[in-house]
Amino acid sequence: MITKTYEISANGDSIKCLECGMTSWSRGDVENLYCGNCHEFHEFKELKARVREYFDGAAPADVVANVEEVLRMMAVSRVGRG
Repeated sequence: MITKTYEISANGDSIKCLECGMTSWSRGDVENLYCGNCHEFHEFKELKARVREYFDGAAPADVVANVEEVLRMMAVSRVGRG
């Protein structure tokens, strides 16, 4: 079961990170599903959660390191698309 890492307000004007608890009213954060406190896109947070779930929470260190490196590269690429 994949746990959502964010909630969008009913009127769509804010996003709350369910990992750190921060709520942002920035239109860019809401549109990009981004947590400014964690400095991470929620799609990446959820991908990491899927990896952890696949390995029942005990992903080998090299797998975690590789996933995090790929996510860093994706984030740099995504920021460049702005």
